[in-house]
Amino acid sequence: MWRPVVDSRRAVRLRIDRDQLLPGASPEQLEFLLRYPLTAMLGVPLEHEGRLVGGASLIRFSVDMAFTDDDEALLYDFAARVAPLLGISRQLSARTTSGPF
Repeated sequence: MWRPVVDSRRAVRLRIDRDQLLPGASPEQLEFLLRYPLTAMLGVPLEHEGRLVGGASLIRFSVDMAFTDDDEALLYDFAARVAPLLGISRQLSARTTSGPF
């Protein structure tokens, strides 16, 4: 799911066909997916100062319903608030691991 989000830097919505997920799943994933059937995913990029710093997603379990434009707007709003925090955190982390000034 993340490759299209990263490459295009746009939202990606997926409807999940349960039968397509199960063949390639690890035993742990299979156990999880059988217990909590995944039905839809929505992912958006987290960008700070023109750089991709992560991704945010909404995942729907059990309820067979696609994500809406309102869901996408909500996730983009969340991403806009979180991305600067991640960007600043990465900058601070890089400063502390690079040694003295």
